Amino acid sequence: MRQFVDLSRQVTYFYYQHELGLNLHEHRMVADEEVIHQNRREEESLLVIRRYFGGLAHPERAMCGLGSTPTTSTAMVDLQREILRVREEIVAWGPQFKMALQEWNQAWQRRRDLEAAATLSLAGFTVSRMQFGTADSSPGALRAEAACQRTVMEHMEGPLQERERVLECRFAAALGMLWWSDQADLNDWLRTRRRDLTAWVTIYEAMTGALPSFRELLTTFFAFQTLGAKFANVDDPSAFLTALQSVVPKMLNLVRQIMSTMDGAPFPFTEDGKPVSLNKHLLPAPLPEMPGVSMTVMDGASMRSIGLKMASQASECVAPYVDAFLSLYHRAFAWLAESAERTETHFMGALNFGSATEILLPDEFTTQRLGMKAKSPDAIAAWKPLA
Repeated sequence: MRQFVDLSRQVTYFYYQHELGLNLHEHRMVADEEVIHQNRREEESLLVIRRYFGGLAHPERAMCGLGSTPTTSTAMVDLQREILRVREEIVAWGPQFKMALQEWNQAWQRRRDLEAAATLSLAGFTVSRMQFGTADSSPGALRAEAACQRTVMEHMEGPLQERERVLECRFAAALGMLWWSDQADLNDWLRTRRRDLTAWVTIYEAMTGALPSFRELLTTFFAFQTLGAKFANVDDPSAFLTALQSVVPKMLNLVRQIMSTMDGAPFPFTEDGKPVSLNKHLLPAPLPEMPGVSMTVMDGASMRSIGLKMASQASECVAPYVDAFLSLYHRAFAWLAESAERTETHFMGALNFGSATEILLPDEFTTQRLGMKAKSPDAIAAWKPLA
């Protein structure tokens, strides 16, 4: 059955690409179980971020720490002048920047797909090279192309940050107006926001520093989940275990790296009012120790059992962590963006970006929502050991 499915999918790819002339890099034909994707259009946090930045802020990129510490005056007139300057600039280069941001996101999406395909190939599954335009479907060829896409992203980083630095100036100036204004000049909503401003800024700053490592974690975790969706069809336990070993230790090391970056950052919004560390909030339990593996002395059943244990332990730990990090980062980003937006509107009126700029919807940034829902711990059923 598996061979039939693989063959039928390859024929389908050939038909769509050559008979219908569709570019499969844009029209991705994938089975439901290969992509865990949550419709992000309905997520209020992403809509708030999109609205304030006019679609020019990627929800998994930072809008913090890109420039030097501002030396301008904290006087209201100077902050408003800075906001007006950036508003005028955005209208001029916003559409071009939007296209560059989309290209960066597409490169990241393609890299995620290639890394996932390489992991499947390493596990012994047939992968169609026509989908990715590689010379062959070996893990090496797919990972080489993934490395090329990573290089594309790295080369775009400088030009993107040059514009994001300008957006950050407006963002910081608006929050500065909220912080340095007299209480009498604020309405009740803004006064309430100012009370919690430093706490949310602290959370946001800590998490933005870890974003590069977190994006790597998302990329690796997507490959892990794609492999999990194929677990029931594994024919070669040895290859499957090898594929797991290529992603599970990397995921755990990335989590450790993220936690090291955020070490010491507090999370004050606890139910009992007692602050805890941000790391403790995102990962209450310790990371698991992976079992030692010596495939030379194991039979197929043992390999399958150890692979399932390794995958299950990693999933139970990393999946909630990914979901918690992504949710909190979006929440902090949106909280600050909404505060900046309402402050600007209160003192200066709303900004209309124009139809040429404000057309980038959150789901054009097709980052898969890779974590599990808090209320659904069995979402990744393939990694759950049999009862």
